[in-house]
Amino acid sequence: MNTLTKITIALLATCTLNVSAKVNDTIEKTFNLSGQGQLVLENVNGDVVIESWQNNSVKVTAEINASNQKARERLQVKMKQSGDRISVETDHENNSGSWGNNNNGNSSVDYVVMVPKDIDLRDIDVVNGSLTIKNVSGELNADVVNGSVDASGLASDVNVESVNGAVELSFDDTANDLEISVETVNGSIRLYVSDTFGAKVQASTGNGSIKTDFGLQGTKGTYYGNELEGKFGDASSEIELESVNGSIKILKK
Repeated sequence: MNTLTKITIALLATCTLNVSAKVNDTIEKTFNLSGQGQLVLENVNGDVVIESWQNNSVKVTAEINASNQKARERLQVKMKQSGDRISVETDHENNSGSWGNNNNGNSSVDYVVMVPKDIDLRDIDVVNGSLTIKNVSGELNADVVNGSVDASGLASDVNVESVNGAVELSFDDTANDLEISVETVNGSIRLYVSDTFGAKVQASTGNGSIKTDFGLQGTKGTYYGNELEGKFGDASSEIELESVNGSIKILKK
């Protein structure tokens, strides 16, 4: 084997190694706010953690993991600001078939977002990943497919829809006069509230029990499953809970 052939083989091996090697990347950006902010976030393949801090700004940290350089190049993290509205989106470019194609590889993004405590989580969509929210008191609208939802410190209206994942929501002691709506397909629902919290409740589950710490108990449905309708405390809030396959619990913290 001559020298030129050896060099060519070495170069080809290096290129192959570079293409197949895993790629890890971090993107970080901070947005300053002038008032109460709004966050919109869409992520496919990866977990999302949203946590409050003392600053009147939003800091987004995106941890990107790709199986190879080609997969990394096909993924974009798009962030923009319009007034006090912050938008974050994971864009898997031309990703049709990429998760089953070794040539294209696959990629994911895990987000950690630091936000002011009172920010509105206006539209949080997560596919193939969990959503964790820590001590955020603003409005929450979330849609999660194939992942759990775990939120604490809530004190505003909540609307959560989940497919294949449990939902656990903990409300601040000051929370009252809220509209709370949670729907799951395959997953339990747990709400934690203070013992002074009051609400009108409508709950139903196709396959699972319904229980509260407030003297209300689910009963057999007319045709199947279990149902609950009643109120406790001052009934200032409205709670609607529905699960196809999963238990429902309203518990004291």
